[in-house]
Amino acid sequence: MIWSHVRSGALAAIAFTAILPVAAAAAPFNYTFDADAQGWVAVAAGAGQTTFYSPTGGNPGGFVGAQHFINAGIGTGTITGNLGVSRAIAFDAADYGGTLSFDSKLISADPAISGATLSQLSLSGATPNGMLFDFTLMLSGPVTSAFGTSSFTLGTASNWSYNRMMDPLSPRTATEADFLAYLPLVTDIFVFTSFKMDRGTTGAISLGFDNISLTAPAPTPTPVPEPATLTLLGAGLATVVARRSRRR
Repeated sequence: MIWSHVRSGALAAIAFTAILPVAAAAAPFNYTFDADAQGWVAVAAGAGQTTFYSPTGGNPGGFVGAQHFINAGIGTGTITGNLGVSRAIAFDAADYGGTLSFDSKLISADPAISGATLSQLSLSGATPNGMLFDFTLMLSGPVTSAFGTSSFTLGTASNWSYNRMMDPLSPRTATEADFLAYLPLVTDIFVFTSFKMDRGTTGAISLGFDNISLTAPAPTPTPVPEPATLTLLGAGLATVVARRSRRR
């Protein structure tokens, strides 16, 4: 199982966001942060995270930010930290096949912190009998000082995993049936990054996020009859008309 510090942080964040007076937003959605943080909050694998909002410097307009102050403890070597943003959210089975997108950038990092990269995108919820679950997409790529856009399909076209407590087969590759059954039970969305930090040091890292959105899947096109099919249909109608004429 992959219930590492990342997943522990995600589950802890669920409890944290549950006490916030933020109504779940329905998908599709598009958060541009032009006026405020729109209910998004900072989440991390440990304590010390804060949320901030900037009305300028976004892509364009404003953006929501997450800052984390970390005490890496004693010893030598490095630790891996996680920092991101989260919000209460509501999905529907009809959102399957849509596109999730977000912009992210590194605002600042103290010298002891390095290697900021995208880590994971997670949708979490609970089954009717109270079993926590999540859909998780592992991410990669550096987070730089300029906003970069990341886009992913909400479905089997991307390599999502499905994980549920007390399920011996978890985690496993998410199937279409998983998405259709459990998307309506999702309550929170998380965007995480990871970074390295030297042990025996303290420091802070700040990240910015903008344009977090889900666009609806493209409608399934209506099949257009082939010319040969139209010819057969026309011939069939002509036959019906001829038979009715003879009966008269």
